[in-house]
Amino acid sequence: MLEEQFNRNTLKNRLIVTKKLHNFKMESGTRFAVHVDQFKEIVLQMETIGEPLDEFFL
Repeated sequence: MLEEQFNRNTLKNRLIVTKKLHNFKMESGTRFAVHVDQFKEIVLQMETIGEPLDEFFL
């Protein structure tokens, strides 16, 4: 039930995930592999709500 709420393609969810992407940066002292995993999670969230990354975001 909780998963369904956050996977819905609502304006609020799109804004939250888009904001995560725009604010995403590598933190000092963080391993690169952790950074990549965090980025992949954001990409997956965008795909889940029906907003896959395209050239517009890159």
